[in-house]
Amino acid sequence: MNADGLSEIQMQQIARELNNSETAFILSPTASHYDIEVRFFTPTKEVPICGHATIAAHYIRALEQGKIGKVLQKTKAGILPVDITQENNDFNITMTQGKPQVEKPLDESITSQNH
Repeated sequence: MNADGLSEIQMQQIARELNNSETAFILSPTASHYDIEVRFFTPTKEVPICGHATIAAHYIRALEQGKIGKVLQKTKAGILPVDITQENNDFNITMTQGKPQVEKPLDESITSQNH
């Protein structure tokens, strides 16, 4: 969805109304080092990234605009590349996820409370 002009509150309200697991909102870039910004909302909050909504958003953009190639999308998880290719009369969307971050294990006193 083209979200230029929507506030964060409006995006959240739309996501709540649609009641999908995630709703992607596409915004025009505000800097030259990425092509688009994508924000993802569940019915209750904004999340940094969502794979299914990323694929869907770029597929719809490809259908509407017919553009293929690499797109740099800004998300709350960073700037990540998405590759759009065309095969026969359809589009393939390939996304790259950010580097996984592993946090330190929970303290043993916390994990032992569950046993």
